[in-house]
Amino acid sequence: MLPAITSEGIIYSHVKKGGYNGEEFCLFLEGLMPHIRPYPAPRSILVIDNCRIHHVEEVEEICVCFVSVLCFASHQMQGYQAALPPCIFS
Repeated sequence: MLPAITSEGIIYSHVKKGGYNGEEFCLFLEGLMPHIRPYPAPRSILVIDNCRIHHVEEVEEICVCFVSVLCFASHQMQGYQAALPPCIFS
């Protein structure tokens, strides 16, 4: 299961057997995008970690079309206290 989680709970999820690759993650993002809003509205910033599948070229292309701010979270995040750069602003 791959969920998109906000402070209000899960807003979108995709369930499949096995792991995800870059192409499958992009399909997840395409399904998530209708639930994303323009910045600065709630649900306008997408934070993902630095997993290899998150760095395929299509991820940024999909997000720039729908998301105003895309942040790659640091592995050093603890709770909600850490800064989130680098960010991509469209």
